[in-house]
Amino acid sequence: MSGDYIDRFEAFYDAQLADRISDLASNYDPDARSLRFGLDELQMHDPDLAGDILTSPENLLNKAEIALRGYSGTIDRAVRQAGRHATVNVRVHGVPESSTYRVGKYRTRDLGSLIAVRGQVGDTEPVVPNVERAAWKCHRCGELTETRQKYGDMIQPAVCGACERQGPWQLVESESDLVDFQEVELFPIDSPRDDPPHIEAYLKDDLTDTVGTHDRATFVGRYQLHPQQNETQLRTYLEVVDIKGAEEREAGLDTESLRESIREEVLANQNEGTEFGVPRETLVETVTTSTMREQEVAEVLDGLVDEDIIKDANGKLVCLDG
Repeated sequence: MSGDYIDRFEAFYDAQLADRISDLASNYDPDARSLRFGLDELQMHDPDLAGDILTSPENLLNKAEIALRGYSGTIDRAVRQAGRHATVNVRVHGVPESSTYRVGKYRTRDLGSLIAVRGQVGDTEPVVPNVERAAWKCHRCGELTETRQKYGDMIQPAVCGACERQGPWQLVESESDLVDFQEVELFPIDSPRDDPPHIEAYLKDDLTDTVGTHDRATFVGRYQLHPQQNETQLRTYLEVVDIKGAEEREAGLDTESLRESIREEVLANQNEGTEFGVPRETLVETVTTSTMREQEVAEVLDGLVDEDIIKDANGKLVCLDG
């Protein structure tokens, strides 16, 4: 089946992305070493493959990267010429709205799946090297043994395959796979709560240092469990695959005034017409101004819905505290 997936990705690249791949090979550098495509592009070519990416993103994106290296010799050559720890990534965006969430709104059923999270960046950590595949040298016989790594404590080999001893071990950086890594915190956009929900988002390679504190964006990634757990309430994180629409908060926007404007607009018009409630699209268009993004109005409206100040009944908005 894995070979079949690789063949299908190669067919997709040939049909849809050949020019994009050629540009990537010609302009490959540390800040531009990813092939990006929208899920809708893949959906048009191979709907089943697009569906499989949503449910099994870790496996499928790995196959997509193998297919990319094998599709064009120029890509593989560019990676090898770039030197130590160089790589190439496949990044996908355009996750369906049904799999797109505000921070804290995803559920257990989404674990392991590809989702999109709309959020605002809080704290950001420095970029550091992260080991994905570690090569260990046995101090007793000098043999190298590899272990795949997860986030958290380093995983060492259980036993040396050559001398059958249990170490001690030394990490050999030159034989290991390392990648730039950055942890950022995501919060709901303009949450009025003193302790809003948040999630750790992990950025790797050319995604690092692309967002900063207060930036708002949609983060596409795998919703995962931390490998080390100490409590029954499990800790999760978002392994980010791509980031779309990163932009800093516009100066001068008053969130509280916007919240009140939305509430007053709904309250004033929810009894107008033959149907009870204000159409959501109408409300967003009415409140949006030349100095305010439509997306910002929609996100603040979502916050009011989450707080049960406004009810959204199939696209009809009703104020609950009027």
